[in-house]
Amino acid sequence: MSANPWVSEPEAPEAPEAVIEEIAPPPSWQITGHPFPDLPAVDGLDLVVARGSTHWVTGAHGGAGTSTLARLLGWGDAERAWPVPAAGGEPLTVWVVARTNASGMRAAQNAAVQWASGDVPGVRLGGVIWNADSSKKLSRVMRELRTHISGAFPSQVILPWVERWRADEEIEASSAPGKVRRALKPLTVTERNTK
Repeated sequence: MSANPWVSEPEAPEAPEAVIEEIAPPPSWQITGHPFPDLPAVDGLDLVVARGSTHWVTGAHGGAGTSTLARLLGWGDAERAWPVPAAGGEPLTVWVVARTNASGMRAAQNAAVQWASGDVPGVRLGGVIWNADSSKKLSRVMRELRTHISGAFPSQVILPWVERWRADEEIEASSAPGKVRRALKPLTVTERNTK
């Protein structure tokens, strides 16, 4: 077989060197390193080294609601980055969180593509948590989009709109509405079973 003269051979990529700088002793359940500067990000999701928990939520976009969900579940909050284990560390289970508007759904899709590409080492994708962006029902087109994108994830959780959370800064699991607690219950059962 002869080589195609119009196509050049791709250069073998160099293995990136991970540089982690510790700033200060972090509180538990928090990210403990800077993003890997040499690893490419797809649509803005960087990789960060995480310690303290094996279960994390990461936002597909800003304002997805990760801090609220991390507090409700007692999991780590990776904000808008992929948490990865330290070298030789135990794999992490990560759930992607996104709002149910078009840009939130596309951001969740991009996160799923990034994970599926193999660019997120040491992470088991738990699924996607859809956080309602409004008290109104989704249109048929938006429901179909959500269903389509959910197919990229092992499972999904759909949370209702909670109006009082817009003004409440201290959201605790005990104050979550029953619909939210019921929707999140399978996640807490799964976590207990994997410990």
